[in-house]
Amino acid sequence: MDNSLLDQYSGHYVIGSTDTTSITRLGNHLFAKSAFQKAELFAETPEKFYVKGINVVIEFKKNSNNKVSSFELTLPDAKLVGKKVD
Repeated sequence: MDNSLLDQYSGHYVIGSTDTTSITRLGNHLFAKSAFQKAELFAETPEKFYVKGINVVIEFKKNSNNKVSSFELTLPDAKLVGKKVD
């Protein structure tokens, strides 16, 4: 995966009113870190990533200006939206 694409996903995302998830790139790897855990994200498609060993999928979304604006987090029992704040 192209590092420039991974850099577009990097930043802080807010879920709800207070929960924050950080997405960071280390080399050619993408990581998600919340208050509860840190996990490496593995690409399924250029926009869709999964976490090995648990049933979690993150799909990044772009706005009309083609900039990453949010992600959709799919958990076994819920779907959440994280809005990019930086």
